[in-house]
Amino acid sequence: MMKNFRFTHVLLTLSLTVGMLMPWSVENRAGTDTKSAETVALNQGGNQVLRVDDDSFEQVIGYPDGTSTAYFLNRLTPPSYPATLQNVQIFFGDRANGLPVNHPITVLVGTNPSGSSNIDGISFQRFSSFVGFLDVFNEYDVSAVTINSGDFVVGYVTNNPPNIFPMDQDTTPPSRMRSYTSTNGSSFRIIDTFGSNLAGNFAIRASVSLGGPSGCNPQTVSCPGSTSGSLSSGDCMQGRRGSSFFTDVYQFNGTAGQMVTIDLTSSAFDTYLYLLSPSGSVVAEDDDSGGETNSRITFTLTTSGLWRIEVTSFSEGETGSYSLALAGCGGGGGGGTLCGSLLDERGSPRGALQAFHVGVLGLGFAAVRPSFVG
Repeated sequence: MMKNFRFTHVLLTLSLTVGMLMPWSVENRAGTDTKSAETVALNQGGNQVLRVDDDSFEQVIGYPDGTSTAYFLNRLTPPSYPATLQNVQIFFGDRANGLPVNHPITVLVGTNPSGSSNIDGISFQRFSSFVGFLDVFNEYDVSAVTINSGDFVVGYVTNNPPNIFPMDQDTTPPSRMRSYTSTNGSSFRIIDTFGSNLAGNFAIRASVSLGGPSGCNPQTVSCPGSTSGSLSSGDCMQGRRGSSFFTDVYQFNGTAGQMVTIDLTSSAFDTYLYLLSPSGSVVAEDDDSGGETNSRITFTLTTSGLWRIEVTSFSEGETGSYSLALAGCGGGGGGGTLCGSLLDERGSPRGALQAFHVGVLGLGFAAVRPSFVG
């Protein structure tokens, strides 16, 4: 299972026009298992990861004569609606004919409400970023976008130097006819239409939350600081835990690189705790790390902005008073180490996980380097 690295970046607007060129592929590698659904959804930290690949990449795609703008996109359909985009995940292979670390890219986010396979003329939000790490999925935080029908269309555009093949592709059957390329950003073709030797599925994924953004109104808490509250029958029931759980939401201003510790304690119910990034993505959750039935999250903030805490219960419908405390909010721009458990596609532990969270000039990223034991 591929591992992910996270980045944050700046929203920008860009308009470019270049004629359509013919893409080519090189380099084949051994493939593994296949999936039959058009878009596969996997659970990841409370979100669904939408993908069309099978976690193996046997081919690379690019424009061998070079082009100033090469677009690579996937059309991804969530299993239910509303669905809210949390981040875009892109795999860059470690190879001589691939994009190098720090190569600039522009991450693209569009919507396709009709679900049509024709995405010509689609509008994109554009986020300036770069290639961060090789042979892993890079996670790019983007503005939360909610759809009530159709697809997310996500990917990137980049300068494609001659004899460079930016896009890794899964060619294990079947092709899902959902991977697109273009050089002008307005007319897009499914990669399969260039020839059967190019058919496949791009290594581009999207993390989404289902049910739309949380409708719970947040209260502001200082960091460091503490507060007390109570889960009651009149509380919000639109939190990440689900519609059968009462939820209180808090928000605090955080700075990239700060390591925070959040403690939730209660003698009335078994607590459960979520931490959400400014984009709305669940970055951590906990049941009993605070001892007995209390919750604790320690996390190094990966970006600056308003972070959210969701206070809820382990079991459905629980109520009662609680105390919430935030600590360790000083500094910024530093690093920390987190140890935990890595889960496979079925949610089963796969071994030890070591994560390094680093803040760089306010643009945070989290690097996850796995070390499997058994």
